[in-house]
Parts: sequence; structure tokens; C-alpha cells
Amino acid sequence: MMIFRAFNLAFFLATLSCPAFAAKALIFSDCTKYEEESGCQEQNLMVYKFTNGVVSKEEYSRLKVDDKFPAVFDGYFDPSEIVQNRYLIIGERIYDLKERKVIHDGYQYEHMRSGEGEDVYYTGRRVKILDDQIVYAAGESGTDIYIYDLNKHTYGKATAEQEKHFKHWSLWGVFSPDFQKTLTTEQHDSGFRLVLNTAEETKVLADGLQTESSPDDFPHTWLNNDTAVTQRSDGEIVTVDLSGNITPLVKIYLNLGDNRFGYAWLAREDDGLIVYTYGDSQYKINPRTKTFAEIRGNLRQPYVEFGHEFVAEIYEQDNSDHPKILYKGKVIGAYRYSEIKTSEGHVALQYFDSEDHEGLAIWSADSGQWTEIKIESLQAFIGWVEME
Repeated sequence: MMIFRAFNLAFFLATLSCPAFAAKALIFSDCTKYEEESGCQEQNLMVYKFTNGVVSKEEYSRLKVDDKFPAVFDGYFDPSEIVQNRYLIIGERIYDLKERKVIHDGYQYEHMRSGEGEDVYYTGRRVKILDDQIVYAAGESGTDIYIYDLNKHTYGKATAEQEKHFKHWSLWGVFSPDFQKTLTTEQHDSGFRLVLNTAEETKVLADGLQTESSPDDFPHTWLNNDTAVTQRSDGEIVTVDLSGNITPLVKIYLNLGDNRFGYAWLAREDDGLIVYTYGDSQYKINPRTKTFAEIRGNLRQPYVEFGHEFVAEIYEQDNSDHPKILYKGKVIGAYRYSEIKTSEGHVALQYFDSEDHEGLAIWSADSGQWTEIKIESLQAFIGWVEME
């Protein structure tokens, strides 16, 4: 009897010491009040929890637009991140999921905005999340650094040492692989110029660059920390070093036709290869051998990976078919989707059907079933967290 009681006591104490089971939770917001001229005026921040495949939902906060809260969470224009499974960071705001309230609102600070009354506009922005520090760029020049500390719950202007360490994050443009500098382009009468930006200076690397496409931008990317890739003209791809020296890379003879006014784009892949897109045509460039090959339609990857072993067929808007969604190589469903977010054993996607009804479809490996939530006015599709 004493042995049995001792065993029960040990089991009880061990149970107390075990952490509570963490449920998967999907976070999003929907607009509940919309005005034609000013947009969404009220939204619900919703949490759907999945525990062993069982779904429960809860409204966390109803956020209204007013003088102290001039804008709603917007998943399209304000990139969102979740830190420490607790802090939801959208745009210049920090929402505490545990306390269920906004704990920092950058819109309230004068250094984050310019103008007065109806002419006010927001010049400050969040530029980086580094562990427990949220870095903002603000001030008239947009380069003054402010920091919110998640552990101390303090906010203020960066110290001289912090300013030196974080200054480069205030730069605009395409960051180099080491995140110390950026590339931007400027358009003028004789074409485009490629500009190098660092925390210390702004410098024109190349001028007179030409294209018959991309009226608002110009194709450019990084090859490495010391070399940019751009084009002299459509199909004439070159590299540019930090001193402005231009070296031919490849010459792609484009069969323009209807593509003449298509969109031109350059991107670097993880393996160091460069992808050049012009209209409907796409080419893969090997900078080491200075060669290229066209990526033909039947050779393009038909699937896109979304993480946690979930993949989906690439959805093309002119195709009425419903792309297949796969988990660990097995088909689990088919939806016309616009965005997908995954967590271990869970996937959520924004879908729309043939009648343009919209919503979220959520699948759990625990149940093997889909849960559909019809939402006509999804405001922010945020992502997954773990909650007790």
C-alpha cells in the first residue's frame, strides 16, 4: 500500500512539473465595419485553436479606428511577424496575445509622422526584428533609430552604440546578402540609374540603363556582397561592382513579340544562379560559366513548397482547376488559393470558389479534415502560434 501511494504521489508531482500542452492556433482578423471612402473602420482579431484536431474559436480583440488608433491591422500592406509565440507585430504596432491588447503603437509618436490634421501621413516604419528588440526608423529623414525592448517593455531613441549597430536597417531597397547595403533604381530622361546605398553614403553605380518594360522599376539584384546584377538593355545582362565597373554576363536574344511591354525581373536563387524573367519568358543564368538556359513551361516546377512538408500545385488565375494541396507527398485537398501559411501538421489557406466566395480553409493532421471559415472581408491573414 505504501509503495502504491508513493507511486501515485510521484506521478502527481511529475504531472505538475510537466508543461501544459501547446495547441496550434491560427490568427487572423476580419473587417466588421467598412466605409467606402475611408476603408475598414473596425475589425475582430480572431484565434482558432486546434487541440488534437478539435477546433475552438475565440474573439481576442475588437479594434476600432479612432483618433488614438488611426488605422487597422492590414495584412496586405503591413508585414506581420509573431515573436516568442506571444507578440504579434504588424506594421508599427505590437499586440500582446497574452494580455490581449496593443502594448505599443508607433502611430502615436510625433517622430513617426509628418503633417497635421487631415494632412498627416506616416513616415516612420518598422525595419527589423532582432531577438527581443523591434527596430524602427523615423524622424524627418526616416533614418533616426528607435527601439522597443520586448523584455523590458521600453521604447526610446537608440543610444549612439545602438545607432551605429542598427543604422543600415533604415536603408530602402534590395539588401545585399550581408544586409549592410542596398540597391535602388532611379528613372530619368535618359533611362535608369542603379544606386548603391550604405549607412554612410549614396552612390550611383551605373547610369543610362534601358528597358522597354517595367516603367516603375528596373531589374536588379545582388550576385554577392560586392557585385550587383542588372541589364544595359532588355536581355543584355551585366554585373556591376561597388566601384561602378560594368562587366557583360550574358546576352539573351529575346523574341519579344507580345512580351515587348512585359515585366522584367532579376532574382538570385539560394544556389547562386540568377533567374531573369521577361514577360512570359524565364531564363536561368549561371554567373560562373556565363551561360543561360530558358526555363520552358513543361520544365518549370509545378509545385511550390510552403514549409513543414506542405506543397501545393502552382495556381494560375487563367486556369479554372483547383490546385492540389499535398502533405508528406499525399494529396489532402484542392483549393483555388491566394496565400498559404503552415505549421507542423497544420496548414491554412485563403481560398475563393467559382462564385468568388472567400474564406479560410484549415487542415489538421490530427483529424485529417478540413475546416472552412467563410469570410467575405478578411483583413489580415497572420499565421500560426502555439498556445497553452
